[in-house]
Amino acid sequence: MASKCGWLIGIGAYLLWFVVAAQGFWLALQLRISIEITMIGLYARDDLSRARVAGFVDKIAFSMLICAWVVGIVMAEGYFRGGVKSHLLMKRFAMVFGPGLLVLFLVDLFNLLILGIRSASWWQWLLLAGELLIGVMITRYGYKAVKPAISP
Repeated sequence: MASKCGWLIGIGAYLLWFVVAAQGFWLALQLRISIEITMIGLYARDDLSRARVAGFVDKIAFSMLICAWVVGIVMAEGYFRGGVKSHLLMKRFAMVFGPGLLVLFLVDLFNLLILGIRSASWWQWLLLAGELLIGVMITRYGYKAVKPAISP
């Protein structure tokens, strides 16, 4: 019975790892949008040579983001494996997923501020509020201090 339970926990760890990997990829895509908005809106404007530089910077930055994403998911996989062994998988998931959600909130807020607050619809505000609220709750759960046992 313990072997079956170990398999289920291992599968659960890889499902959580997949969720973190998908969140990281979504964050990389949102960061690319932020870079494009910033480079085109604030740097390139109507200048063709600056537009080419902006395109080059976008490609380099996205390549670096994807490399960081690959390194991050490899590290998260090992971190989650350790959480399975120490029975702290959900706390470790929360310590990775919660801050990632807060970073996603900051990126979405930056995009909203650059594009203009007046152009935002109600669902964008709802998305921002959800990212912030859920990100704080999950992060607080993950970083809640484990009280050591009192020894006699």
